[in-house]
Amino acid sequence: MRSVRKRSGRSMSNIPVWLIAALLALVGGILLLSGLLNPAGPGNEMIDPAVISLSQKLALLSDVTGAKAEPLFDSSKASLALLRVESQIPAHVHHKSNEVLYVLSGTGKAHTGSAEYDLSPGILFIAFAKTPIELEKTGDQPLDLLIFLTPPSNEKNVTRLKPEEFSALSKNSLLPLLVNVPERMKSISIQGKAIPSTTLSNFSADGNLGLIQLPQSQKISADKVSANLLIYVLNGTANAKINSLEATLKSGDLVIVPARSKFVIESPEENQSSTELIFFSAPPWQAP
Repeated sequence: MRSVRKRSGRSMSNIPVWLIAALLALVGGILLLSGLLNPAGPGNEMIDPAVISLSQKLALLSDVTGAKAEPLFDSSKASLALLRVESQIPAHVHHKSNEVLYVLSGTGKAHTGSAEYDLSPGILFIAFAKTPIELEKTGDQPLDLLIFLTPPSNEKNVTRLKPEEFSALSKNSLLPLLVNVPERMKSISIQGKAIPSTTLSNFSADGNLGLIQLPQSQKISADKVSANLLIYVLNGTANAKINSLEATLKSGDLVIVPARSKFVIESPEENQSSTELIFFSAPPWQAP
């Protein structure tokens, strides 16, 4: 037995280094082709900076009968889309994804079992993974939402629920959070910081979201930002530079700041009031 082990060790040591490297490269290639390996690493996909007018995107969501989504951003850590609801979205559960809804316009209700939450512009609704929800429009106008999923969902990780399943799951799930964004903005303005900000929720290593106020002449910036940032301008204007992209931002614009980018978003000196922002980040980002 000893001689067998000795011969086996000699044969392994005689394998050329170049052959071992070639075998590892072959395995990596197979994983890459099968979609199991992300060459840029999780949350570090090649994403271009962009400024998106959500009013223009909403114009693409005409003639909706039930519900329709318009994708805005997608990575291995999170996705962001516009969602228009013209009637309802049946009871369902995201088994792995945390679901964040920000109401842009219209009114509606979110249900989790017997609990009911009113949705109106400026409301942010946070449902954690495994929390079943049901959405319905209640007003005459479409219910338009920003929907942030972290990690992103797919057909394998979301299940439509029967009434009895919806009720049973609701009893053992985490209660959603409801945030009145205008009211929360008022509360962070009295913190005394040069740039008032707050994190509303953290979702482990996948993502987080929060609010920022930029007083005139103040800015947020990074030479190499650690996460993909999705920044929605709630109120006011700002000047943005992301790598070589320069833009003037206004209410209703969405800014995509890719990870590892150099960026500056500044409230101009002529602003009479603070610029208000909501950020979605994947992976989590520490607000100033």
